[in-house]
Amino acid sequence: VPTSARLQRMELAVQAVREYASFVCFLPVHRATMLDLEALFPELRRRVAAATSCLSTAYEGLPRALAPPSRGAFLEKSRQMLRQLDRSFSASSEALLLLRACSPRATLSGFEGWQSGDGRWLQVARLQVAAQALFPPSGLVAHEVQA
Repeated sequence: VPTSARLQRMELAVQAVREYASFVCFLPVHRATMLDLEALFPELRRRVAAATSCLSTAYEGLPRALAPPSRGAFLEKSRQMLRQLDRSFSASSEALLLLRACSPRATLSGFEGWQSGDGRWLQVARLQVAAQALFPPSGLVAHEVQA
């Protein structure tokens, strides 16, 4: 067998090993994400909602003379947080259905395609840089822009 054919086979073998290694490294991430969406996030949501409801009920039950002046704002923030938890739970439930519908290999391929060929990846990667240019340091915290 000519040397060029051996080198070509070797390149194909190395490429296959790289693809397999990438998949093997990604598989635990796929499984962990499913565990997070199936079990951990619903439990976290349940606990946060229960604690928030308990605090809200306690604040609402305070006599007017004992209630802090910020009670109304606190109760509104509590309601907003519960609504946000519901929206987050709905989104994570939809994500879980989509994740279950595809294989880890398809998920990895989709991510790699998004990362290498889709312009949205560059927008996400540049978010922190754009935020630093547009906002003062206090604005980054206020708008929850994280690196």
